[in-house]
Amino acid sequence: MTTKIKLFFLILLMAATVLPVSAQRDDADATVKALAPIIKKRSGTKALDAVVEEICSRFKKNPMVYTGAARAYWYNAMDTANAFRYVKTALKINHKYVPAYILMGDIHAYLKDTVEAVKWFNQAITADPSDTRGYESLSAIEVFSNPDGAVAMLQKLKDSHPGYPFHLKAARIYERLLSQGRDIGENMEKAIQHYEQVEKDSMEASDVVNYATHYRGMHDNVKCLEIAEPYKDKFAGDPYFNRLCLYASVDAEKFHESDTYAERLFSAPDSLINAMDYRYYIRSKMGQNKFDAAIGVCKAFMEKDIAGDDDKQYAIGKMAEAYKELGQYDKAEAVYNDYLASREKSGKLSAYDVNSLANMYLDKADELNGQDKINAWMKADSMFNILATRFVQYAEMAYYQRYRIILQIYPNPKDGKAVSIANNLISVILAKAERNETSNKRLKEMYTYLAYFYLQNDNFRRSKYYWQKVLEVDPDDEGAKKAINVLKKF
Repeated sequence: MTTKIKLFFLILLMAATVLPVSAQRDDADATVKALAPIIKKRSGTKALDAVVEEICSRFKKNPMVYTGAARAYWYNAMDTANAFRYVKTALKINHKYVPAYILMGDIHAYLKDTVEAVKWFNQAITADPSDTRGYESLSAIEVFSNPDGAVAMLQKLKDSHPGYPFHLKAARIYERLLSQGRDIGENMEKAIQHYEQVEKDSMEASDVVNYATHYRGMHDNVKCLEIAEPYKDKFAGDPYFNRLCLYASVDAEKFHESDTYAERLFSAPDSLINAMDYRYYIRSKMGQNKFDAAIGVCKAFMEKDIAGDDDKQYAIGKMAEAYKELGQYDKAEAVYNDYLASREKSGKLSAYDVNSLANMYLDKADELNGQDKINAWMKADSMFNILATRFVQYAEMAYYQRYRIILQIYPNPKDGKAVSIANNLISVILAKAERNETSNKRLKEMYTYLAYFYLQNDNFRRSKYYWQKVLEVDPDDEGAKKAINVLKKF
């Protein structure tokens, strides 16, 4: 048997073995689908071209198969020579076969030969003016160079094809521009204008997400939800839609709605879930006072690989907050101390962190009595001291909180337990460039406290001094005037 004959039978055998059964039964659609993996797998082999020719020869009058072969050569092997060859064969079979012209235009567009691409797209329109694909391809190639011209092309298409979804296609053009960061304000406005005129049933999940996201970007979460919610059943399984609605409903404090979107989102594969999703899930549970559930989500989050150090700190903070809301202060304290330690270690300890724990101790004190109450107050005082000394911008508030706590424990000014705190607070307030009404009230209160302290400890001269300071803050204070009158001989 000669080499040519052997090769012939080999080609027949390969053509038979590489095709699925449906394709072997002269199923054109199945054959086109089978060509891509065949070419991708056997690209570069000597027998490939002969195998593809043998397969296509079974459909000598079907341009779809030859165009499919061209597409497979291009997308799977970047083989322009064979792609062009098969397109030309397809057009010999049917010179009005639009997909062949479109493929040629797409290839030239990819090769940056815009002039040639436009020529092929125009030929597609000439071949069949009723087919919208030529117009759309011609419009697409102008999106970045002449976006308004691209939209105008689609408008012409709408004029000749009344059912054409012009506004949806135009909105998508502006979305493409936005994805490239082009003229964001202007293109967002144009996209919204077209979305507003779209037939709502024609929108896909990505369209709704893009449309609604524009309002979320403008911090209008209510409008965002107004756009998205009519589609909540249609796109119930779309994670991107559910993510948008979860975020917007939480930020809009519509917690009765957020849980539905959270449950749907977290039914998606783990690979589609990110750290921010967990943060919003936690906020959703907290917003509905489902504190046990929030704690469960926090714990699950911290076990995930996607949770970075900041995320774990966030979860710990929320878990402590949830325990506090449940009245489980011991657990809250333990969790929060771990949280503060991790924040301190990472150099990210904030005033908010410290203030939160201080206030937790104050809440705990409200529910206790006796020495337990005093112990909780002292822990709060310790945290406010850290706040005052490490975060000086909050020193006034922190020292005032310390003053109030000490007076709860030692209500008699004669004890003088709050003297040093009062003096610190006075120094902080007097150092301010401008004092507001609250600061002046606190300053007056500190002067009054010190005046009573020195009065009860028989230091009448110092007491008089501080009563005079009270009048500097409030010249109409009758109590200070009377006290000074009594103490005038000192």
